Amino acid sequence: MLRLFKSKERTVSADHATLDATLAAAGSKATYTGASASVVAWFLSSEFGMLAGLGIGIAGLGVNWYYKHKEDRRRQAEHDKRMRDED
Repeated sequence: MLRLFKSKERTVSADHATLDATLAAAGSKATYTGASASVVAWFLSSEFGMLAGLGIGIAGLGVNWYYKHKEDRRRQAEHDKRMRDED
């Protein structure tokens, strides 16, 4: 496994970074799909469709936020390590 950097908490690999990016992209697509389904269901006056679309959209937003937050922490740790190595 290719190691990007090693921190005190854990070692982050390229495989984990790829998986996180893929899941963040899937979360973003789920958000758009849910929002679109809600709009279509609203036009069709389908209460179940609107609720399902809102649920999918909110779930996608949550997944997207989680993996973007995780990516930000990983990038910050990598930045901190590079700054320590320069000294």
